[in-house]
Amino acid sequence: MEIQRIIGKKSLTIVVTGEKELAAQIFAYEKFKEVRLDLENWEVKILMDYDEAYYKVFKIEPSKDVTVEKCREIILQFYNNLLNSAMRLSDEEMQNLQNQHKENMKKAEKEKEKEKK
Repeated sequence: MEIQRIIGKKSLTIVVTGEKELAAQIFAYEKFKEVRLDLENWEVKILMDYDEAYYKVFKIEPSKDVTVEKCREIILQFYNNLLNSAMRLSDEEMQNLQNQHKENMKKAEKEKEKEKK
């Protein structure tokens, strides 16, 4: 099974291809209510304005081949690209968001380390 995520001008499209079938789900940006970055589970979720369910649209997990730092980079890039497309942000606004998310991730990591102690 292969999953492709296409961040377009007006929607996020997720295409899943299997051996015998192909499925696609389209999420129109104008229907987004919330985009959530879940750092604990390494997921990006969206909440649509027509229901109260979160849709997991991206997930990554650290492994021996993908370091935690690389996971952070990948998930932040997807999240920021999705926000930029959905909100049509300027480059400066996008950079500010990226910086804010990096700071939030560092804070979350520090809190997680404190909990371990």
